[in-house]
Amino acid sequence: MRAFAFLSLLVLAGCSTPMAQLKLELGRRASDTLGCPEEKLSYQELDRLISTTKVKVSGCGRDATWKLVESRWTRAADHEPIR
Repeated sequence: MRAFAFLSLLVLAGCSTPMAQLKLELGRRASDTLGCPEEKLSYQELDRLISTTKVKVSGCGRDATWKLVESRWTRAADHEPIR
């Protein structure tokens, strides 16, 4: 519940989500999705608005985009393998 309150405060304040928070919230999910260990994942914030944030997670030759809307992360799109 604390994480939800903290994240909600950041979103409402228009602040970008700290990288440590992104890794905590998306790490396991992105690792499973990309078939890549969490320690090999990299994160790139693509877009940040007051109510949404978009992050690209890459690792092991694959990537996926995640979108935070109303304090909930969902996959925004799948991408082709990185070449």
